[in-house]
Amino acid sequence: ADKTVAQEDNGMEFMLDFPLDEGKEQTAAHVPEINLADISLDMDDIVQPVAAASVDDKLAVADAAPVDAVELYQEVATKIDLARAYQEMGDEIGAREILDEIMLDGDDEQKQQAQLILKQLA
Repeated sequence: ADKTVAQEDNGMEFMLDFPLDEGKEQTAAHVPEINLADISLDMDDIVQPVAAASVDDKLAVADAAPVDAVELYQEVATKIDLARAYQEMGDEIGAREILDEIMLDGDDEQKQQAQLILKQLA
Protein backbone atom coordinates (compact mmCIF):
# COMPACT_ATOMS: atom_id res chain seq x y z
CA ALA A 1 0.00 0.00 0.00
CA ASP A 2 1.18 3.54 -0.72
CA LYS A 3 2.09 5.72 2.23
CA THR A 4 0.45 9.11 2.42
CA VAL A 5 2.49 12.20 3.23
CA ALA A 6 1.30 12.12 6.84
CA GLN A 7 2.43 8.51 7.23
CA GLU A 8 5.78 8.87 5.50
CA ASP A 9 8.81 8.62 7.79
CA ASN A 10 11.30 11.36 7.01
CA GLY A 11 13.55 10.75 10.01
CA MET A 12 12.42 13.81 11.92
CA GLU A 13 10.68 13.56 15.26
CA PHE A 14 9.22 16.35 17.31
CA MET A 15 8.51 16.22 21.00
CA LEU A 16 5.81 18.74 21.83
CA ASP A 17 5.43 17.95 25.54
CA PHE A 18 7.52 20.48 27.45
CA PRO A 19 7.76 20.52 31.24
CA LEU A 20 6.91 24.21 31.63
CA ASP A 21 6.14 24.16 35.35
CA GLU A 22 9.08 22.04 36.37
CA GLY A 23 11.49 23.70 38.82
CA LYS A 24 9.45 26.86 39.35
CA GLU A 25 7.66 27.84 42.49
CA GLN A 26 4.22 29.31 42.15
CA THR A 27 4.35 32.73 43.83
CA ALA A 28 1.83 35.53 43.72
CA ALA A 29 3.01 38.69 42.04
CA HIS A 30 3.60 41.64 44.36
CA VAL A 31 0.94 44.30 43.80
CA PRO A 32 1.61 47.65 45.47
CA GLU A 33 -1.19 49.26 47.43
CA ILE A 34 -2.61 52.48 46.01
CA ASN A 35 -4.60 54.89 48.14
CA LEU A 36 -7.32 56.44 45.97
CA ALA A 37 -9.03 58.34 48.80
CA ASP A 38 -7.27 61.64 47.99
CA ILE A 39 -8.07 61.57 44.26
CA SER A 40 -11.00 63.64 43.02
CA LEU A 41 -12.55 63.14 39.61
CA ASP A 42 -14.60 66.33 39.80
CA MET A 43 -13.48 68.37 36.78
CA ASP A 44 -16.00 71.22 37.09
CA ASP A 45 -13.49 73.44 38.89
CA ILE A 46 -10.75 72.85 36.32
CA VAL A 47 -12.44 72.74 32.93
CA GLN A 48 -13.63 76.01 31.45
CA PRO A 49 -15.51 76.12 28.17
CA VAL A 50 -13.52 77.41 25.23
CA ALA A 51 -15.25 79.57 22.68
CA ALA A 52 -15.12 78.05 19.23
CA ALA A 53 -13.47 80.18 16.57
CA SER A 54 -15.92 81.60 14.10
CA VAL A 55 -15.53 81.19 10.37
CA ASP A 56 -14.62 84.88 10.10
CA ASP A 57 -11.82 84.39 12.64
CA LYS A 58 -10.45 81.45 10.69
CA LEU A 59 -10.58 83.40 7.43
CA ALA A 60 -8.80 86.34 9.04
CA VAL A 61 -6.01 84.05 10.19
CA ALA A 62 -5.77 82.46 6.75
CA ASP A 63 -5.60 85.88 5.09
CA ALA A 64 -2.97 87.09 7.54
CA ALA A 65 -0.71 84.08 6.99
CA PRO A 66 2.01 84.92 4.46
CA VAL A 67 2.29 82.64 1.46
CA ASP A 68 5.80 81.45 0.76
CA ALA A 69 6.52 82.56 -2.81
CA VAL A 70 9.04 79.78 -3.45
CA GLU A 71 6.61 77.14 -2.23
CA LEU A 72 3.83 78.56 -4.41
CA TYR A 73 6.15 78.68 -7.45
CA GLN A 74 7.13 75.03 -6.94
CA GLU A 75 3.50 74.02 -6.45
CA VAL A 76 2.46 75.69 -9.70
CA ALA A 77 5.48 74.21 -11.51
CA THR A 78 4.32 70.77 -10.37
CA LYS A 79 0.85 71.54 -11.71
CA ILE A 80 2.37 72.44 -15.10
CA ASP A 81 4.11 69.05 -15.18
CA LEU A 82 0.85 67.38 -14.20
CA ALA A 83 -1.07 69.21 -16.93
CA ARG A 84 1.51 68.04 -19.50
CA ALA A 85 1.16 64.47 -18.24
CA TYR A 86 -2.63 64.68 -18.58
CA GLN A 87 -2.17 66.07 -22.10
CA GLU A 88 0.13 63.17 -23.05
CA MET A 89 -2.41 60.67 -21.68
CA GLY A 90 -5.17 62.28 -23.71
CA ASP A 91 -7.06 63.60 -20.68
CA GLU A 92 -7.87 67.07 -22.01
CA ILE A 93 -10.48 67.81 -19.34
CA GLY A 94 -8.06 67.05 -16.50
CA ALA A 95 -5.34 69.09 -18.19
CA ARG A 96 -7.67 72.08 -18.65
CA GLU A 97 -8.73 71.99 -14.99
CA ILE A 98 -5.12 72.07 -13.85
CA LEU A 99 -4.28 74.80 -16.36
CA ASP A 100 -7.15 76.93 -15.03
CA GLU A 101 -5.61 76.68 -11.55
CA ILE A 102 -2.24 77.71 -12.98
CA MET A 103 -3.84 80.79 -14.56
CA LEU A 104 -5.05 81.82 -11.08
CA ASP A 105 -1.96 81.01 -9.01
CA GLY A 106 1.02 81.16 -11.37
CA ASP A 107 3.45 83.94 -12.12
CA ASP A 108 3.64 85.51 -15.60
CA GLU A 109 6.03 82.88 -16.99
CA GLN A 110 3.92 80.01 -15.64
CA LYS A 111 0.76 81.58 -17.07
CA GLN A 112 2.45 81.80 -20.49
CA GLN A 113 3.35 78.10 -20.27
CA ALA A 114 -0.24 77.29 -19.34
CA GLN A 115 -1.56 79.32 -22.29
CA LEU A 116 0.81 77.48 -24.65
CA ILE A 117 -0.49 74.11 -23.43
CA LEU A 118 -4.09 75.35 -23.75
CA LYS A 119 -3.40 76.31 -27.39
CA GLN A 120 -2.01 72.82 -28.02
CA LEU A 121 -5.19 71.31 -26.59
CA ALA A 122 -7.43 73.40 -28.88
